[in-house]
Amino acid sequence: MAGNTVGFSFQADVTNTGSLLHTLTGRALKAMSDGGVDFYAVIAAITFGKGIVLRDSLGDTVRSHILSKRGFQSVLSKALSIGWGHKGLAVEMANTKAGTNSLLLIGALATGSSNFQAAQCFSELLSLRGCEPDSLPSVDVLKHMIGYFSPFVYDLGFAKVLENVTTTATRQLKISTRDFYQAYTHLTKHGDALGIAGGINQLFLTSQKKESYYAITRIRGAWFAAFAAHILGMTVELRLNGTVLWASAGSNGAVIFELGEHHFDGSSIQTISNQKIDFVESTGPECQEETGVDYLVGEMFESFVAKEPRISPAVWESIRRTICQTAFYMLGYSLKGHNYPPDYWNSPRLKLKEKEEALKETLEVFGFAPELINSIGSCSSTRLWSYEVPNCLQFLDGGIWETLFKTCDCNSHRGTTTAFDETVQDTCICEYVKKVIYSLTFSITTLMWCRFDAKTLRIRDVSVGNYYYEKPHQWDGMDTLLHLKAIMVDVMALTNAYNSYQIEQCSEASDYILGCSGGRYTVGFTALLQRDCYDSQYCLLSLWSGRASVNDAMRSTIIEQSPKGLLGISPSPALTLAPGSFVEPHYYPSAMNICRGVALNENAISVEFMVGSEEMLTTSASFSYGVEALSISVEILRCQHNPKDAYRVENNRNLSLIGFDFGAVRWSPDLEDGKVTQLIALQGNKLEQILMAGYLSSQRVILQRLACLQCCISAASLYQDRNPTTYVMMG
Repeated sequence: MAGNTVGFSFQADVTNTGSLLHTLTGRALKAMSDGGVDFYAVIAAITFGKGIVLRDSLGDTVRSHILSKRGFQSVLSKALSIGWGHKGLAVEMANTKAGTNSLLLIGALATGSSNFQAAQCFSELLSLRGCEPDSLPSVDVLKHMIGYFSPFVYDLGFAKVLENVTTTATRQLKISTRDFYQAYTHLTKHGDALGIAGGINQLFLTSQKKESYYAITRIRGAWFAAFAAHILGMTVELRLNGTVLWASAGSNGAVIFELGEHHFDGSSIQTISNQKIDFVESTGPECQEETGVDYLVGEMFESFVAKEPRISPAVWESIRRTICQTAFYMLGYSLKGHNYPPDYWNSPRLKLKEKEEALKETLEVFGFAPELINSIGSCSSTRLWSYEVPNCLQFLDGGIWETLFKTCDCNSHRGTTTAFDETVQDTCICEYVKKVIYSLTFSITTLMWCRFDAKTLRIRDVSVGNYYYEKPHQWDGMDTLLHLKAIMVDVMALTNAYNSYQIEQCSEASDYILGCSGGRYTVGFTALLQRDCYDSQYCLLSLWSGRASVNDAMRSTIIEQSPKGLLGISPSPALTLAPGSFVEPHYYPSAMNICRGVALNENAISVEFMVGSEEMLTTSASFSYGVEALSISVEILRCQHNPKDAYRVENNRNLSLIGFDFGAVRWSPDLEDGKVTQLIALQGNKLEQILMAGYLSSQRVILQRLACLQCCISAASLYQDRNPTTYVMMG
């Protein structure tokens, strides 16, 4: 490859950094310090950017794109923010052509690869451009820089182009060749850093001189084609033995990537003068895994359909139905429904009906028709009751299964395993269908637990890299925090925000984890940013774009400090309700307020919820306990009446009315029988509801949201033989 043929003094520029300091303002240097980005790594990146020419129309959009990114501050603590508040350094980089070029290159290298793999490749590129070993930033330093900058430019189109190239070329390969395995390997195999860097360096030189280039490609053919077309603006053809699989027009030179054998036929861009023939291949046995591809959630299924032309539309329609059935099954299995009789599915503690609605909404987001979803039934369907997760192909209709059986030309589907068999993945249609069903089911049943923006969310195919499960996480209403922590880790895997080490560390952590942050996303409890901390489906988690930070210093996890115990709180005045008076669901203001302390630890952001008033010291309160209580001890009744109806206090009812007050909630009037129902008026303030539920976790609490006050009060009175004081919390 043309390693050091480019005539510029890269080594001198890196060594004499004083000449480059004008590109970095004081704000940028502070941002570099806050983000832990190495100064010399940034200088090396800017210097490298000076020597390359990328597509002008793309580079012109970078700065405005980064400036458009926003962040969100917590309503309880301005120090905590989630989003892109740390964009100052990226903006400063985008102020110059060299910085813009380096940002685009970093973003492309990180797409489909881990930050470590991208750093290895960037290090090789620096070496090829003349950076001496003693001045070369370490791979670990470059890895951190790439992890910092790449999210800012991820959604400038390269990931979408890579997906399009991979999907289109895969389909054409299956149509045009029997030796699919070898050609597909050349299309998607990641390759090692030395081979990748050599190919990229040649493309830089060819596009800069507007020449033509013919490459026999043995690694990441799809990635190279996307890079040449989208980043460099070249005319590109991706071929297999002369047959065009994918093509794009451009003005900065031309390149053919041949996945098969060397083939000249005098057609297309091969006739351009000064044609160069070269080989792009891996120089070592490492990095044999596939290059990762991300899909927009609403287009994921259609992309899988487009990759496999051998399956008829009728079979794909049955597969759609099977995915819906498997998703409902997985939800039921995760709630341990197989251990309970059918009437237990209406338990207010498990809130299954709301989870089914969340699943239906998520299926719609993934492109499944409402009519199909509603025809499936529910998690309590007797057909789906089984202790073991079934082979998903059993849900296919009999006739469809026979069609698939005849279409497939291998015998791997005869087995009973539910896992995706990599040894036959390239020939067995049945195994491919299993992969589609399980990959989509895993993605859907994970994302249904959190709020997210479906218009922009791109996720990884989790079957690549073996990160998906034969069985979902089980949850029986207990250990809610552990269950939601597992969901957060899975979301980080779907968005490719956590590497395998981070996944393992977070999964084994014993802390009360409130959020996980990495790459382009942060997933965590909605209460971290706002008081409206759960929705009508009792979804407690949100997926935000950007990173979690305290004063622009980022961490990968957010934890809650263990509560220190409640201080003595004097009872506040409570209102005793007289018979004949009317009360309706409302919010009763209290002197107690919620605040939150935020601290930056070495490895995490530490959050502490506190409650207090002007007249007394604040005391810690546990959000985590409240989350557990909302899932376990708090009951939500349903009735046929209007939940907003007023209630007329009856003669035989002892009722008191309070607001958000940890002191008043333990107060009871001096009554002969000592039995009282306290009405906690917290309608609309969901954060106060959760904290109060945690404080009353050992008590009988009914959350009045879907039933009228009269029915809730009547139900609470039934428990007073065992609990003299019962609680109805207005939701």
